[in-house]
Amino acid sequence: MPEVLLSSDSLTVLGGPSSVSVDVDFGPAGKRGSLIYASNGDPNLSSSGIPADVLPYDLAINISASSTRYLTVYQYYSADGVESWQELTRLSPNAGSLNLDVVFTAGVGQIGIPVSAITDNTTLTPANFNIQYAIESVTPIMSSLLISPTFVVSNNISYLGFQINALEFNGVSFAAVNGVTKKVHVFITVV
Repeated sequence: MPEVLLSSDSLTVLGGPSSVSVDVDFGPAGKRGSLIYASNGDPNLSSSGIPADVLPYDLAINISASSTRYLTVYQYYSADGVESWQELTRLSPNAGSLNLDVVFTAGVGQIGIPVSAITDNTTLTPANFNIQYAIESVTPIMSSLLISPTFVVSNNISYLGFQINALEFNGVSFAAVNGVTKKVHVFITVV
């Protein structure tokens, strides 16, 4: 097997320049970038508190909790030659998370959640909701979910109604959960 011996008395380091200079202070000054404003209600109203010197593509967020369009983002732009604030998106997610005490009778627990607790969209049907849930228990539980095909209306409030059918292991077999209250964790989203 041959032996190889490497030796060198010098070391060469290659690299870039020691400094870089970038000039950005030349050319005409442009318009400012877009700004984001906090609006007290609809930014198209004079009571919103938005200053008058807005430019196209500025944004406003409705931070009035009493407004029906709370957390709506608006953008200022021209539509058909008229400059105004136009709705862009909502910051509030269309979701609801609840921990409920549900009474089970003969293996069935009934739940009704106001639709307004999840979304303010009034054109939805129960088929537009995705419901995930978990039942607290120290023993194994088998369960299924049945969603009402229509909203349940009571005192002019629409409720998303559904029932949970549950069987619980009693040490020997599974039996219907009956006469007890179980904590049910519910997470609902709009799809």
